[in-house]
Formats: sequence, structure tokens, C-alpha cells
Amino acid sequence: AVIKFNEGIWEMFKKFCNDPARFVLGVCNGAQLMALMGLVPFRGLPEISQPRFIRNDSSVFTCKWVQAKILQNDCALLDGMAGSTIGVYVAHGEGKGYFPNPEVLEQTLEQGRAPIVYVDHNNESTGQFPWNPNGSQESIAAMCT
Repeated sequence: AVIKFNEGIWEMFKKFCNDPARFVLGVCNGAQLMALMGLVPFRGLPEISQPRFIRNDSSVFTCKWVQAKILQNDCALLDGMAGSTIGVYVAHGEGKGYFPNPEVLEQTLEQGRAPIVYVDHNNESTGQFPWNPNGSQESIAAMCT
């Protein structure tokens, strides 16, 4: 809230984020911040349509090792990794990717802005616990711009 509601800090933050020579990475609470700031999956969405991270479906803090698959994407940090399955350690109580607007979810998927999904023991994306530790829609484990 300090960043978003302090005009001077908000302007500095936007300037940094809009500099093509830089990138911003938000992990865990940082990912929540990126969503609250309207930076992912794309800018200019009305706040009511902005994806956010909410309480896990289990309603409890989840701390576990899961598998995630990297999909085709344009994310600089994942360049050349599409098709890979990686182990990911998650520890969160509010990690469920939630899209209040189904059209935004559809656009996010179509544009490759959900580059990592939780997968089960058959390497298939899933919304089922324990493979999807939070119940994220479309098994989304990460977003990019």
C-alpha cells in the first residue's frame, strides 16, 4: 500500500518497471505485490478484474515439494526451458492464483502469460491437491508480463 498510495514512490516504481533494460521478479509475497500493483499478467486492467493470490483451497498454510511444468512462453527467465518439468518447493497460505474475470484468465492463457503450471505424477496439469498445493485456476504456478 505504501508504494501504490504514495504518489512519489508509485511514480518511481512505475519508472523502474517500465525501463526496458530492467525486469522485476516477484516471488511469494512479491508475486502477490506484482498482482496487487496490476503488473501481471498485463497492465491496465480495472482493479475488479485484476488477478490476485488468495487463500489456498485447503485453508491452511501448505509447505511441500511439488512438480511444475514450463510451458511455451516469452519470459526472459525461462528462455529455452519450455517442456521442462522442475521440482518446486512451495510454502504459502495464500498462493491460489484467482482470476475474478474469466476473460482475463482466457487471455492470460492464450498469450502465454502463465508459463508454469503444477503437474501430477503423470506430468499432466492438475487442479487436484496434493499436486496443485493451493487450487490455482488452470493449475497456474506463475505469471509473467
